[in-house]
Amino acid sequence: MSVPLVANVILLATLVALLLFTYWKVRRLQEEVVRDVLTGAFNKRGYELFRDIFSRKNTPLAVISIDVNKFKQINDTHGYTVGDAVLHEIGGVLCGKVSRKDIVVRRGGDEFLILLPDTTEEQAEGVRLRLEELVEQIVIDAETESVHVTISSGCASGSLRNERDLLRRADQRMYQAKRLLS
Repeated sequence: MSVPLVANVILLATLVALLLFTYWKVRRLQEEVVRDVLTGAFNKRGYELFRDIFSRKNTPLAVISIDVNKFKQINDTHGYTVGDAVLHEIGGVLCGKVSRKDIVVRRGGDEFLILLPDTTEEQAEGVRLRLEELVEQIVIDAETESVHVTISSGCASGSLRNERDLLRRADQRMYQAKRLLS
């Protein structure tokens, strides 16, 4: 091969590598825009994207509303590092143990929402109970003791065209479960 040809091949290979790297970085940034870094769940932007799709298609679905029990106490007693570890582990369980079609969202703070498209309320109830059991197995090692984690949850079914009512019903059931712990 001649020197100019080798130089052009090297230049072309460098450009291809740069394009692939740029493509990978853009894809990663797109993912980070819609995901919560701490938990791996979708964030509010991600939720809005799926909400719009499910609402436009009038997809029947169930939702599970989730709140971490005594999370403020965990933060106050053990610090935010332990609190972050709790959220990270819960996010891992929720994201890792639902169907691939289900959408796990971190609503903020210690609250999560799971969208289960084409799922009945009865099916969602089974998922809800299984997730509560799996989260109860989480143990975080704090400096002075082990922190055991539990969640309260509630589910409802319907359509995101009636988003406010659907979420209100799931939240009410979650708060009922929380009151039973008191």
